[in-house]
Amino acid sequence: MAIKKICNKSGCNALVDAGVRFCDKHIEQEQVNKKERNKHYDMYRRDEKSKAFYISKEWKALRTIVRARFRGLCSACLKVKRIRAGYICDHIIPIKVRWELRLEESNLQYLCIECHNTKTAEDKRRYGI
Repeated sequence: MAIKKICNKSGCNALVDAGVRFCDKHIEQEQVNKKERNKHYDMYRRDEKSKAFYISKEWKALRTIVRARFRGLCSACLKVKRIRAGYICDHIIPIKVRWELRLEESNLQYLCIECHNTKTAEDKRRYGI
């Protein structure tokens, strides 16, 4: 029997499979919300050079390779012997700090949302970005 958890939508008690964040009722709305958040970030916060990079064929291909290398699991969680699905291909040294490392596979890791948020906060403190 598969493990179930509660839908991430506040107030919804529907059960979903492990690894799925939202029930069928809320998944569509969450995708719309995510698109809007990304659109806002791209429009107001991301610089044009980075924006062009993240939609490039080279980045998309490399991101797929990194996801496969880590088998879709969070590399930071694996280091502490925890198994958690990864969602974000992250630059270890941010591209704003070392642009020339943007396509170096050795500078990439696959992270879950929690580890990515923690690392982003660290980067802001360390590099002031």
